[in-house]
Amino acid sequence: MTVKTIKTLILTVLTSAVLIVAVGLFFSSVNGDAVVPRQFFESRVKAADSARNLARLVNDSLLNLNKIKELEKDSKISPALDLIRFEIENSQERQSVAVILAQNLELMAHSTAQMSPDKAERLAVEAVSTGVAMVSQLVSYNDLLNQLLVILQNKLNNGETLASSQTAPIIDQMNILASEVNNLAVKFNDLTEEFDNKYIKE
Repeated sequence: MTVKTIKTLILTVLTSAVLIVAVGLFFSSVNGDAVVPRQFFESRVKAADSARNLARLVNDSLLNLNKIKELEKDSKISPALDLIRFEIENSQERQSVAVILAQNLELMAHSTAQMSPDKAERLAVEAVSTGVAMVSQLVSYNDLLNQLLVILQNKLNNGETLASSQTAPIIDQMNILASEVNNLAVKFNDLTEEFDNKYIKE
C-alpha cells in the first residue's frame, strides 16, 4: 500500500468519523443504566495502543533529526544519509499506525449512537474527536517530515550545510505539530481511561 493510498484512506475514515460524531452530538442516548457496546470497548483498547505508538514514533523521529544534525556537524555524511533513508522508510510505519487508529476511531464513533446514558455518549464523542484531531496532526507532521528529509538528503549529497533558512521554518512547524500530537495522545488516553472508570465495570 503506497503512502498516497494510506493517506487517502486515513482522510476518508476521518471524514466518516467526524460526520458520525457530529450526528452523535445532536441525537443523544436516553438516560438510564450505562450501556456500552462491546465494539466500542474493543476498538477503544486498540485505538489507545495506536495513540501511544504514534506518539512514540513521532518522538523517535525528532530524536533522529537531532542525530542527523550532529552527524553532519561531525562531517559524518554517510551515517547521516543512512539515518535519513531510515526515517523516510519509517514514514510508512507512522502512516500504517495512523490508519489503524483511524479505523478504530470510526468503529468507536459508530458505537456512540448505541450508548446510554447521555453523559457516557458525550464523553465517548469527546474521546473520538480528540483521536481524530491527533490523526489529522500526524498526517500534517508526516508530510512536513518527508519534505524536510528530502531537502536534507539533497543538501548532504551536494555537500551543502544543513543549517539554512529553508529548513528552519519546517522544523519549527514540526516541533509544534509533534507537541500537539503528544498532547492529544495524552488527552485521548486520559478520556478513555475516565470513560472506563465511570462506565466499564470489571
